[in-house]
Amino acid sequence: FGGMVRENVAEHLFDGTAEASLQVTGALDNAAVTGTIAGKGLVLDAWHAARLNATLRADSLGKRSIAVTLDADTAGKGTHVADKLHLALAGKPDSLRVAGQVEMLAVTAGGGGLWRRTDRASTVDLDSLSLAFPHQRWVLASHARMSLADGQLAFGDTLRLRAADGSGSIHISGTTPGERPGKLDATIVGLDLLDVFGVLQRDTTALDGWGALDLHVAGTRDDPTIQGSVAITGPVLGDVHPPSVQATFDYAAQRLHSDVGLWKTGQRVLGVKVSLPLDLALASRETRKVGGELEITGVADSVDMVILAALLPGIGNPTGSMSLNMKGSGTWSAPVLQGELGIHNGSVALPSLGVQYSPINAHARFVADSLVIDSMLIGNEDANLSIKGGLRFVHLAAPVMDLDIRARSFLAIDAPSFLTIRGSGRMQMTGPLLQPILTGDGLTISRSVIYFTDLVTKNVIDLEDPENAALVDTAALRRQGLQNQFSNRFIDSLRIVGLPVHIATDVWLRSAQANIELDGDLTVDKDHKTYFLTGQLNADRGTYTLQVGPISRDFSVDQGTVRYFGTADNNPDLQIQAHHQVRTVDGDDFNVIATITGQILQPKVTLTAPGRDLSARDIVSYILFGRSEFQLAGSQQGTQAYGTFITAALSALSSQLQSTVVSSGFLNLSTLTIRPGATPGALTSGSSVTQIAAGFQFGRRWFVTFDAGLCVGSQSSLQQRNFGASLDYRFNREFRFQAAAEPVQSCISNRAADVFTTLNRYQFGANLLWQKDY
Repeated sequence: FGGMVRENVAEHLFDGTAEASLQVTGALDNAAVTGTIAGKGLVLDAWHAARLNATLRADSLGKRSIAVTLDADTAGKGTHVADKLHLALAGKPDSLRVAGQVEMLAVTAGGGGLWRRTDRASTVDLDSLSLAFPHQRWVLASHARMSLADGQLAFGDTLRLRAADGSGSIHISGTTPGERPGKLDATIVGLDLLDVFGVLQRDTTALDGWGALDLHVAGTRDDPTIQGSVAITGPVLGDVHPPSVQATFDYAAQRLHSDVGLWKTGQRVLGVKVSLPLDLALASRETRKVGGELEITGVADSVDMVILAALLPGIGNPTGSMSLNMKGSGTWSAPVLQGELGIHNGSVALPSLGVQYSPINAHARFVADSLVIDSMLIGNEDANLSIKGGLRFVHLAAPVMDLDIRARSFLAIDAPSFLTIRGSGRMQMTGPLLQPILTGDGLTISRSVIYFTDLVTKNVIDLEDPENAALVDTAALRRQGLQNQFSNRFIDSLRIVGLPVHIATDVWLRSAQANIELDGDLTVDKDHKTYFLTGQLNADRGTYTLQVGPISRDFSVDQGTVRYFGTADNNPDLQIQAHHQVRTVDGDDFNVIATITGQILQPKVTLTAPGRDLSARDIVSYILFGRSEFQLAGSQQGTQAYGTFITAALSALSSQLQSTVVSSGFLNLSTLTIRPGATPGALTSGSSVTQIAAGFQFGRRWFVTFDAGLCVGSQSSLQQRNFGASLDYRFNREFRFQAAAEPVQSCISNRAADVFTTLNRYQFGANLLWQKDY
């Protein structure tokens, strides 16, 4: 069955699937009914159950006795869901033995007793009760009786629970307020805070301590009085021991008075007193705030900032001190504040962003309905973030921001192998605290890295074409999805409107296949979790690794562009050119040009060899194996086959080593290129040169590369004459100067050649480049 069931009075949502079996036996005046019900995906209005099984037996149609068992998974009303539910009833209609168990959130509750019904009330004689939390288990200490009449629950005997290990106790007695006055008293001692946070679904990995509660509720449901106290002793947050908490509260006639204090080594380090107009009726209310004057006083003298970890679960290891001297008056809609707030030599970590901010110093004033931030300086490595402005409490519980933010090389995110962002510039953050809006005059990104799991899904001359199966094992081609999203609660709620972003030098796009330096200008917009990028980025230098099966080859990026068009998929157009120097088994060298076009999610890679008349299949064969397809077909035995295997192994090892070293930040390397000299023909001739080049970014204009050559074979050596260097100096976006000094290297081993190779023979070159985009 399913769909909508319509009645004359109301319309109910009714859905799911079920099977029922009923048997009726006996005489008409003494019939017995037995049956089973099994359902899945059941929905009735706000009630729902993923699975439900029930059995039923009723003698004399339920007049003499009844027995029901019910088991359900993921059942409940609205968002209140029980993972598992078991209920068993047996007895006469006015006297039933009841037993049940429910698993919900971080607690398992179970119990049993005798339920009786009279004309005036329903009573339960409770024989057993247990509450099993992750760290404490509470059990019924003695028999208890409860009754329900006219909507009020009365404890005839005090309900006593004790912790199974003797660490705490719970006592509840009296009658709950209803339409008629009641008086209920509750005392809790030795409650493990880990269990409280677990039930509230908060992070418990770094929390410890004990709680106590003394509560007295009297009056009626619509006009109760509430008095009591709360204490938290021995709290632990990570490796820090914050102050203990003591609070008292007194509510009557729609007014709450409370005094909250933090205590450390017997001294009160923070005190907050409030007198607030609130309606805390036990009956439902559309709003709890009522008219009346606010009275708020807060005083703190060098209180440890570790208290922030309890208030803001996203931060870690806060240190430093905070001072507060504040008074508040006015009304909910028009608060009046005065006083000061300060943070002194603070430090805080944001594990979700991978950053540590230190030191933090701030001074702010409470003026009228606002908190005015005179100065707030947040340090981070050799950078800082300055914040001025304020928060306006248009409504006391809903502050609105108007902040001016200035960043200087500020490390905003440092998620290894995902995203590292450093920015400088001026921005403005406005709007509600939980729905902020970020705009700005301009943000400059530098010394940053954006990681992609895979830059592109590569199809070089359609390597999956069956005609090319002789060259590569197409089953070895790796295909991984593009992952370019970073989730954080604050970032998810942040809205960005037309933020100009300039990508400066030393900003790299990295993946297992690419390490490309970018610059250019973008406009960034963001709505909810979706980013919209508009603008063009230029590829200045870097490497791109073509990997086919176990074999990889590195291409040096010469130039290119990445154009974004403000679409939700952020799938830009590519126009990137790179080259790879092929070293053949015959000792010949020539360049292969790779041109990457299309879009980043569906790119096209084409290969050409300028000055040579080579087919596409031969180009691929030369890149992978250093020989043509025809030569490859005749070299699959003996030494040549062994050399081909060594070539593949060295190429895979060098590519993995390059990616690992650069990503680790070793020596602040920007690029690392290792070109193994081993080729199938060079292993026996000793003519191979292994080249190693390391690139460093110095400031905004200089990029320097140091390289060396190492002979592989019987004449292996690494000497002074093997070293070379090149530099790239940028005057501006259009003009660049390049110069290089490289040794003339050879690893040929014979006496005549040694006469020349021992000389420091260098070749020098210089270029003045002009580039213009149209």
